[in-house]
Amino acid sequence: MQFWGEWEGNSVFHPINDGVGNGNGIHEPFHSTQIRGFENTDPYIYGDFFKYATCSQSGELLNLMPSSLILFGTTKDIGFELDTVFVVKTFESALSVFTNKGHNYSRVYHEETLE
Repeated sequence: MQFWGEWEGNSVFHPINDGVGNGNGIHEPFHSTQIRGFENTDPYIYGDFFKYATCSQSGELLNLMPSSLILFGTTKDIGFELDTVFVVKTFESALSVFTNKGHNYSRVYHEETLE
């Protein structure tokens, strides 16, 4: 199975030679507290649940109610190509996450996204 997702942390790149010169490859993500970047992984698809931290969003997008849809895709020459749909199950405000210091989340998620 192959999956395209965002990982803003560290990775080891394995090039794939497809015979026609396309620069394809596979990134193997790894978590490190020694080598840190300045980006977060959002949406975070690793673990029991997908998490979306509303990176760079404002207004109503910060307060999505259960059953709301979050659509991810890419702009193409022919228009917009939808590739991922999230259905919101639960919501926790940024203020709540800040107040409880991310206590509800794993150490890796905390270090890769919340910090």
